[in-house]
Amino acid sequence: MDAFNARFPGATAKWETEVGNTLKAEFLQDGQEVESWFSADGTWLRTEVDLLLNALPKVVTTAVETHYPGYSIDDADWIETKDSGSYYELELEKAGSPDVHLRLAEDGQVINAYN
Repeated sequence: MDAFNARFPGATAKWETEVGNTLKAEFLQDGQEVESWFSADGTWLRTEVDLLLNALPKVVTTAVETHYPGYSIDDADWIETKDSGSYYELELEKAGSPDVHLRLAEDGQVINAYN
């Protein structure tokens, strides 16, 4: 697929067809797991990079410490979308409390949070 090759030169993907004929590519890039979705006509839609926790910028970890004291980051992804821009998506956990799913802008501002 030309759009994939242009966006991720040299990457080799495992492809799956999803609902609505959306195509999902799974591959490794710089040692990180990446999933990227394309429409049936090849248009790029979204990319999700599974981040190592130590790869998060300080502004993101500081935002979590400030807004969610006592919570720890269980999972972190970098999301880029065709329509909604880019953001961090985190799953936070704290003993005795429900998990929190958090979206943060690159500057650490909370976009939204949900359980």
